This record gives sequence, structure tokens and C-alpha cells, in this order.
Amino acid sequence: MTTDDLTNIGFNPSFGATLRTVVEGVQSGAIPISKATELTQSHEKETAEFCFDRFSDPMLSQAEAETLLHLLEPRETAALFAGLMFERDEAAAKRVASRINQAAAGVQYQIAARLQSADAKAVSRALELLESFEPDKVILPRLFALVGRNLPGLTARAALLLQRLDTSSIYTGRLLQHPDPRVRAGILQAILESKGAKSLEYLRLCNEDPDNRIRSLAALGLHWQGESSGIKRLLEMARDPNAAVRWSAVWALGICRCAEAALLVRWLQENDPDARVREQATLAISRMQPGTRSQSESRPAESERAVLIDASERGFGGRAAEITPEVNKGWSATSRKRRVAG
Repeated sequence: MTTDDLTNIGFNPSFGATLRTVVEGVQSGAIPISKATELTQSHEKETAEFCFDRFSDPMLSQAEAETLLHLLEPRETAALFAGLMFERDEAAAKRVASRINQAAAGVQYQIAARLQSADAKAVSRALELLESFEPDKVILPRLFALVGRNLPGLTARAALLLQRLDTSSIYTGRLLQHPDPRVRAGILQAILESKGAKSLEYLRLCNEDPDNRIRSLAALGLHWQGESSGIKRLLEMARDPNAAVRWSAVWALGICRCAEAALLVRWLQENDPDARVREQATLAISRMQPGTRSQSESRPAESERAVLIDASERGFGGRAAEITPEVNKGWSATSRKRRVAG
């Protein structure tokens, strides 16, 4: 097929078969991609379905994949294609997502729009699909909004994806000033997964957070990055008059299996006046036992990486006021005296 042939196929009832021939013409050099795109703009639905089916083919060549991505650039076609990612079989959608790279920014943006859904399952699926992409910064504002919503079980996942993209740290800095400690914890957990000067800077900043659970997470992160100040802060917190502060410190000391803290944790296990702290100290001691894992390992097992805020609220009966000081409700990039260099 050549360029001249395109004028005669606009209303071909078998558009899918025609489009396949057009794609082959593009790959052979007989048809410019711009001409093929002009054709598909009047057949957005058929084009989206064709591209989805082709991306589902495990034998799809890289050359054809690049041609298909060009056909998905128009906004309406990208939106229809993204819709198919939610309507078709989940396994097929994941296979398709794994074949698409950052060249399909329009598709990513349309999928990211589902992050605003009130349906938690739709939000979770959108995150799974986006995690399969080579992420594009076009989705950063959507991720930022999702982390700010603080959906149970999804905040930390969204924050981790946001961390991969937020190279300038603009969004990360603002989220670390969010009035809800759960949101700050979500973004901090994502920071714990990375290393570097910027991550270290954020950990030091969070080590002064008004919420003791955030401080515990930050101290844990500093320890993982080799800073002695992390353990020092946890040992101080483990001696705090407030039982909630001691609880979170003991949780973190158990996770990092710090040998120098074993005597203090055992003392708390036997003598702390609060039963919840004694219970957490018992768990921490069990983690510190020889043979559970090496005390020199830098990260806890997946089963141990509970969200500290969720765990502490379960331990203290959900009385968040007992644990978390009031935070300025006028959240904005300039509403807190604490500044995050960005």
C-alpha cells in the first residue's frame, strides 16, 4: 500500500485489517507515519482496539510497537486505549502495559486520570499499570494528588512511584509539609527506599518532625544510611516519658535489630509501666534473637515492614491525639517554618 491508496480506505468496513496493512506500509517506508495518523484520527475507537490487540501479541516487534505508539498520540485515541486497560482482562492489560514505554505519555496521562476515582480498586489497578511503564513526568500531578488523599494501602505505593519521577523534589518537599502525618509517613517510606544526598537531607529534616512516629521512621532511615544519629535518636525516644513515643522507638529498634539497644529494650520489656510498650518490646527482643536474621542487614523482611502509623494507632486504640501533636492546618508550600530545600 502507498500514500495514494489511503484516500480510498477511509470507510472500509474492515478497518482493523486495513490498519494492519497501513502499519506494514509505515514500517516498509511506503507510507509516512503522519499520513497514517491522519487516517486513524477519524477512527479512534477502532485504532485503540487494534493497538491494544497488537500490544497483546507476544510476538510484536519493537518496530511495530513504535509505530503503534505514534498512532496512540492523539488525545481521544489515548483516552480510549487507556479505557481498554481497565475494561479488558487484568493479565492482558498488564502485558500491554509492560510493552509500552515513556513514548506513550498520552496513554499514561489517561491512566493516571483514574487515580482520582472514588473506587479504590480502580485506583489500585491504575497504579499497577503505571508501575509497569517507564514512568513519564506528565503523571506527577496526579500522583501528588493521590498521595494527598491518603488512601489506606495505596499512599506508600503512590509515593514510591512519585519518588521515581520527582527528580527536582518539588512534590516530595510539599508532601513532607502536609498536615496529615499519614501522608508524611507515606512519602517518607518512599524516601527510605532510596539513597543519596537528597534522601539523607529529607531524613534529617523528618528527624525533627512533630510526630513521634515520623521521627522514628526518619531515625530508622538514617541508621540504614550509616548515620549514628539515627540510633542515638531512637535511644533517646525509648526513654521518653510519653508511652506512645517509647512504643514507636521500640518498634524501630526491633526492626533495625540494633545490638547496642538490646539491654534497654529488655529493660522496657520487664519494667515499662505501659503494657503496650512492654508488648512491643517483647516483639523487638524476638527480632533481635540470634538466627532470626543478621543484625547487620540493612532492611527488614517484607512481613515486618508495617506502616508505623497504622501499627501505633492499633496499639493505642486509635487515639491519634495521644500520639500526634496538632499540625498547622493551613498546608501550602510556604505554610510551615520548616523548609525543604528543593
